[in-house]
Amino acid sequence: MIREESSVTKIVLDPDDIAKACLLAAERGLRYQTYLKMIIHEALRDAEQKQKAS
Repeated sequence: MIREESSVTKIVLDPDDIAKACLLAAERGLRYQTYLKMIIHEALRDAEQKQKAS
């Protein structure tokens, strides 16, 4: 798979969700933006695997 350049995307999140992400990211030594990107990537990968399995 050829990796395309990253795109900037703006999403609006609930402040409580951002606060939770900040805490969880800090526990892992990450910035919250990096943590959110990581969990979105994992969720998309999991969804794709479920789709292929069905």
